[in-house]
Amino acid sequence: PVTESHCNCISPLVGGKWKNVLRNLEFPEVFIENVDVDYKDGDVSEKCYQGLLKWMRTCGTQTATTKQLCDALRQTGCTDALEALSKGGINLKSSNISW
Repeated sequence: PVTESHCNCISPLVGGKWKNVLRNLEFPEVFIENVDVDYKDGDVSEKCYQGLLKWMRTCGTQTATTKQLCDALRQTGCTDALEALSKGGINLKSSNISW
């Protein structure tokens, strides 16, 4: 399952693509917009972090998997974030995740 540590690790690397990552995770648009409004004074890194936390907590550990997160990052073109997760101990090859 995805952890807060994973969210913290990739948030600075996702940047302005944070909404697209959440969309690729099939997170409802209303929740994405709520995060944007709730953290309007925060930078994109904070919005990404809070959005990922909300996704993780809403979906639960059975659905919020590292494979699903890596797939969403790949679809969005966030290769730096994928590399950071890999260095953080997620084996991308064993998760059948293609670059």
